[in-house]
Amino acid sequence: MPRLLILLLFTAPAAVAAPVPKAPALTAEQEKEFNDLWDRRGERASAQLRYYCRLVSRPEAGVEYLRRLVKPAGMKEQEAKSLIAELGSDDEATWRRAFRDLRHRDVRLAMPLGEALEVAQGEPQQMRLAAATFGIDWPPGDHTKVSLQPPDGRPERWRLEVARAGRGSVAHAGCQTYEEQVRMETAFDGKMTPAPPDWVYALRRINSPDARQHLEALADGREGAKTTRYATAALSRLMSRDLDAVRQRLGAERRGRPLPDEPWRELDVVWQQQWYSVTTPDAADAFLDRPADAVRFLKRQLRPVKLTADGAKKLLAKLFGDDRTEVLAAVRELQVVDLQLEMAFDDLWAAADTPTKRCRLADAMMAWADRPYNAIPDDFDIDHVNHLRDYEYALDPAVRDLPRGGTLMVVWRADAPQNKRIGLRPSGQEFTFSTAKGQTHADRWYHEESAIYILDAIGSDDAVAVIKDMATGHPDAGPTKAAVAVLKRRGK
Repeated sequence: MPRLLILLLFTAPAAVAAPVPKAPALTAEQEKEFNDLWDRRGERASAQLRYYCRLVSRPEAGVEYLRRLVKPAGMKEQEAKSLIAELGSDDEATWRRAFRDLRHRDVRLAMPLGEALEVAQGEPQQMRLAAATFGIDWPPGDHTKVSLQPPDGRPERWRLEVARAGRGSVAHAGCQTYEEQVRMETAFDGKMTPAPPDWVYALRRINSPDARQHLEALADGREGAKTTRYATAALSRLMSRDLDAVRQRLGAERRGRPLPDEPWRELDVVWQQQWYSVTTPDAADAFLDRPADAVRFLKRQLRPVKLTADGAKKLLAKLFGDDRTEVLAAVRELQVVDLQLEMAFDDLWAAADTPTKRCRLADAMMAWADRPYNAIPDDFDIDHVNHLRDYEYALDPAVRDLPRGGTLMVVWRADAPQNKRIGLRPSGQEFTFSTAKGQTHADRWYHEESAIYILDAIGSDDAVAVIKDMATGHPDAGPTKAAVAVLKRRGK
């Protein structure tokens, strides 16, 4: 081979492969999913947990989403006006994006609330702006109104009254200016420590360099703002945890002993809590910290919600029977199933022809519905206090968003010897619900739905197998719907 050809072969530039494009931390599909979960998290407490579990189970995408969603506190007047204008858009994606932004960044950073409401051109802009400013996570509907003249007559205070069918009205107070709002919030914080929002929990749990970087950016926001205070507290907590870990490691090395296990809460203690505790990030973290143990534990606790029309009638007869063992078994079964999956409440109530039966039915379906299966001890007596009580049932035409809504109210029994001297009077315990077949009681299955979302975040084959089992239940039951939706998203 000629020397010149050899020289050219050795000196020719090597072929350089084209750089592989880096995959985005957050795809458009993931952003849409997170947005949908955020928009729907006000529907149920378990929906809030579903949003949290999805964020932490996709840490890179979750951090990038929170970076776009929760911005450092600060806003110029023109930006505020643009966001208010977007709240009135006919395009749902546009106004929801503005709503999320104003939910985390206060419009009062740029202008007083009164001026902002004047910029908003009537409803629905004013409704959405007030809901975002006063901290309501779900966009309000037709039964929401802004009271511009609050009862206390203080011009610096504003009031948003949320009237939800069947649940009465809830008032949300807010201040006219950013400075006044900060003074009110910090005064409240001095008396009671509010729970951090879900984005704080998510960034703390993920605890990646990107997560800490975003917390640092948020901590540099305007002084006194909620996001600034929460981010500063989260960074302080993470730093304390890092220091504790270093001290623990150094101490163990000096003593020549192995590091102790991370302390953890018994899963059963968390599981037995009320629904408003089970649906929090703290509860989810207790399970996510021990994924293998969590899957084994939840597999033992969860049962698919299975009920037929004939099975509902048999279960009701067992609840109304005289055998105490059978009654207890029926009450426990009713913590898994809801008779209204197969029977209208009018038919159930017609069968409850004595005070004892009425109390058993009401307590099993309402009072104990939000507790997990087997939370009732073996010595539980559902009739223990019910010999003093009875329930009154009436249709409630005012409940417009519930098909054939009704109300149950417990009353003292006038014929009970202990109550003869006080007569019949309401006790204050009242339940408003849909009485139609297939419309189950709203405040139930929080434990089961939360467990499904936690198992989804764990994502192991064993965890998915439990979800598949829960998907075999009654098609109208909440846990079944939750499990089917998870499996559909997973392509199972």
